[in-house]
Amino acid sequence: MQQILFPSPSTKTVATCFVYTPPDYNKDQNKRFRAVPAARPGARMKRPGALRATPSDMDNLIAEGKIKPFMIVMTYGNDQ
Repeated sequence: MQQILFPSPSTKTVATCFVYTPPDYNKDQNKRFRAVPAARPGARMKRPGALRATPSDMDNLIAEGKIKPFMIVMTYGNDQ
């Protein structure tokens, strides 16, 4: 899981997002992965689609062949 800071013109602040990458992400620089935006539970986020899985949960599901490797991009949990 990586934390990334980026400028947010709408809030005129530096916003934060987190990016989950699958275990083999850095092994093959030519491989492409789907990126899925997700809501991360936070102070004001009580949405049904909020991500509740941990990075190790995702790693295990990929290793077991239950899901294909993909990336998840999450905002910090306060509607930035």
